[in-house]
Amino acid sequence: MYEKYDLKNISALSLDLVVKNMNLYKNIFCQILDFEIIYENSYNIVFHNSELSKDLFITIVENSDMKNDVVKLDDDNVLVFYLENEMIYSNICSVLIKNGVPTVKSFNPYWDENGKTFLISDDENFRIVFCRKKFKSLAYGLVYNARIAMPTHSLDHVKEMFINRYGMNKISFFSNHDNFDGIMLSPNELLDCHIEFTQYFGNDHKLSDSLNYNLSFINESSYKSYFSYNILTSIDFIMSENKSSEAYCCILDYMRVKF
Repeated sequence: MYEKYDLKNISALSLDLVVKNMNLYKNIFCQILDFEIIYENSYNIVFHNSELSKDLFITIVENSDMKNDVVKLDDDNVLVFYLENEMIYSNICSVLIKNGVPTVKSFNPYWDENGKTFLISDDENFRIVFCRKKFKSLAYGLVYNARIAMPTHSLDHVKEMFINRYGMNKISFFSNHDNFDGIMLSPNELLDCHIEFTQYFGNDHKLSDSLNYNLSFINESSYKSYFSYNILTSIDFIMSENKSSEAYCCILDYMRVKF
C-alpha cells in the first residue's frame, strides 16, 4: 500500500514554464493582463494576479539556448481562468485581441463552448483559456477561479498516483464528453485553483513529450519566503509522461524528499 501524505498545508500552486523569450511573457502578463511581478532575476520571473486567482502563481524560466525545434506543449496543456461574469470576460478578451494576442481553436471543444483560447506564445504553444463563468466543484460545492489542465495517457495511473499515493482530493470528474474523460484534483480543496487531467479517446492525437510544463506545490513555510523574494522550496514534479510509470514514481519520490 502507498503511504498517504497530508497535503492540507499546501497554500498555493505554481505553473512553471521554460520559455525562449521571457520578455514576451512579461509584456503580456504585466502590460496586458495586469499581473504583478513577485520575484525577478535575469532568467526567472514569478507572476501573480490576485483578482484572477489568489492561490495561483506563474513562474517563467528563460532558456534562450532552446533550439528552434523545441518540443512544444500539447494542445490540451492549458491554463484556465474562470471569470466572474460576461462583462469581465468580454473586457479581458477585447484587450488581448486589441493587443494582437491571437485566439486559436481549442483541442477540447468544451473551451470553445464556454470561453476563448489565446495563444500566448507559438514557440512553446502555451495557451490560456478565459471562461465566462466560475467553476463549481461537484464534491465540495466550492467555486474555483483557475485550473492547470494537462493531458494524460492514463487516468487510472493519475488516480493511483495522486489520489491513492499523494492523498489529493478529487473535486470533480466527467466521462465521455466529446471523447474526453477527465478528473479534477486539489491538494487542498480550499485553494481557489486546481489541477485537471484529461484522457482523449479519439484518433490521430499523439501527446507531446515536452518537459517545459511543470507544477509546484507551495507549502505554508515556503509561501512566506516566496513573498520575501526568495526562491520557494516546494514539491516540483514533471508532468510529462514520456517516461515509464516507474521513472515517473521515482521523480515524485525524489522531489517529495525536498518538501
